[in-house]
Amino acid sequence: MADQDEFKELAKIVAKVPISLNKVDFDLLDRNPLLSHIFHYPKVQLVDLYKFILQGTCGWMHLSQIGKKKNIEDFLKKELKEAEETHESDELFELLDIQTRLGRINLRSWKKYMGNNHDFLWELMNKTKLNTKESLNLFIERWKGLMDWFSEKILSYSKSSETTVKEWLKLVLNMAEESKDSTELPLVSHSDIFRKEYKPSYRIMKDIDIFQEIKVVSINTE
Repeated sequence: MADQDEFKELAKIVAKVPISLNKVDFDLLDRNPLLSHIFHYPKVQLVDLYKFILQGTCGWMHLSQIGKKKNIEDFLKKELKEAEETHESDELFELLDIQTRLGRINLRSWKKYMGNNHDFLWELMNKTKLNTKESLNLFIERWKGLMDWFSEKILSYSKSSETTVKEWLKLVLNMAEESKDSTELPLVSHSDIFRKEYKPSYRIMKDIDIFQEIKVVSINTE
């Protein structure tokens, strides 16, 4: 419980810690979704990277914790209906992890290309959930990788945040290593800065589940 309380307090602080990419190696960006994310979203904060890694390794387990399946579906329907015009940073799909092939499908872009097709999107989400195994070990591996990038100066943060960042990185690693499964990892919201700048609106699913099915739909409607 003490760790959870400490996590919440530190999460508030690292929600205001911007992360900079010091070395732009485009080959590395192509191979690593997290570094690519930092490059394309320069206002990203440290807490947003935790969310990115958690979603990429554990799928949409976070939605399962929020409420009943019916409520999750109703909220999707509402959010899709209210989706505004696409933002300049929007793409249809952003890969989160190269191993799990999980990513974020942007609801604004989905609505632009597929219309207000809630049922089809919900079907794809459930297909991903059935086909995805949450991986606590992979989360730990990715988190250690993030820590290495800071040590190697590939990524950086402000000097004034150093003590807090190191404390946060170590705390998350310890909590993950002591957890029985990924559902014990705390959930976080996007930082206010990230929300204001990019207006995130997405759902988690596998790229193969999306593009195979969209291709089938396109063929059948031609």
